[in-house]
Amino acid sequence: MNIFISHSSEDFKVAEEVCNLLEEKGHKCFLAPRDIRSGYQYAEEIINGIERSDVMLILMSKAANQSPHVLREVERAVSKYIPLIVYKLEEVELSKSMEYFIMSHQWVSAHAGATHAQVVRCINQFERERDELHEQVEVIKEKGNKFLAVIGVSMILASILLVVAFYDKFGGRREEVEEKKPGVEQEIDNKE
Repeated sequence: MNIFISHSSEDFKVAEEVCNLLEEKGHKCFLAPRDIRSGYQYAEEIINGIERSDVMLILMSKAANQSPHVLREVERAVSKYIPLIVYKLEEVELSKSMEYFIMSHQWVSAHAGATHAQVVRCINQFERERDELHEQVEVIKEKGNKFLAVIGVSMILASILLVVAFYDKFGGRREEVEEKKPGVEQEIDNKE
């Protein structure tokens, strides 16, 4: 799973620890500035990292709460419907702007001397649930496609039956009219 780790630069050491632990478990993390490619626009690289992520992990601290960069990253993720998981590193009274974006999302709290294992479990659980949901959606799509195919074939058959019924009812009259027309022309020809 692709994880964007949003953090304050003051929390970079913790961000690296969490990132390393997640990557050891098979996840791919985007961690600035580590994953900013040389020669590219920093802001554009951040947006690309967010867009490629399956989830944003916010390392919430007093510094992150006050960071305009973290707030912008969170806003971009929310606007792009990227799920958020908040990893609370310390007790923080959220700014109103940050509260607006993250209060309805899942929180995990770090404990003193934490190994960050709880955030890894949370990410793994999120990935399992996401995969299960994707499987359910695929089943629904498959059933829906079969249902649409049955409806489509039924509509085609109904259309054919209507054409046949219409032809049977009105098609014969045309032939009668067409047969009379030549007869009428013959009468006119005979009178002359």
